[in-house]
Amino acid sequence: MSSEVAAPLLSVIRKLQQAPVVDRAGKVKRRFDRATEVRVVLCDVSDSMMDEIGSLGLRKYEQLRIALEDAVRADPMLRIIVFGTTAKQVGCAAEVPQPGGSTNLHAALQIAAEMKPRRTIIISDGMPNSQHLATEVAEDFLTGSIDTIYCGPEGHPGCDYLHSLARLGGGRGVVWEGRESLAPVLHQLLLAPPIY
Repeated sequence: MSSEVAAPLLSVIRKLQQAPVVDRAGKVKRRFDRATEVRVVLCDVSDSMMDEIGSLGLRKYEQLRIALEDAVRADPMLRIIVFGTTAKQVGCAAEVPQPGGSTNLHAALQIAAEMKPRRTIIISDGMPNSQHLATEVAEDFLTGSIDTIYCGPEGHPGCDYLHSLARLGGGRGVVWEGRESLAPVLHQLLLAPPIY
């Protein structure tokens, strides 16, 4: 082989040998090994959650509260974090505030990360205030999985973004278009086994 071809080829081979091997299954397993038994639902309460969805004549926000009531009945230890312009933990579905403001997802993820949850489920219908900050917090999220439920039609940039967060967090990305109740969708994710 001529030295003109060999030198660049050897350079590429050396770079590949130095690149870290990504073991997705091992990474996700380590996240679960560090997790507590806490399960958390992060709920978007931005302005757009007042929009109606599906044929049931209910707003996204109303569907969300019904789904949370159902989930808390099944698991009274489930933690709820709401995020609009700000983010905070609430004690029950009845304390979920009326929608208003923006979509401060990264603040909600920061609160959840402190709990070291086994499972984190994000329910949202749009883009976060800062994709960069939300992604950065999700990358640093060191426990369990991050699953997402996008409330709306596929093809929206918010749907694509939430799917990317689920992949990053070793979880599942689900689309809920409002054709049925949100409660069974949330319930199925809460019970789903981890993806290794």
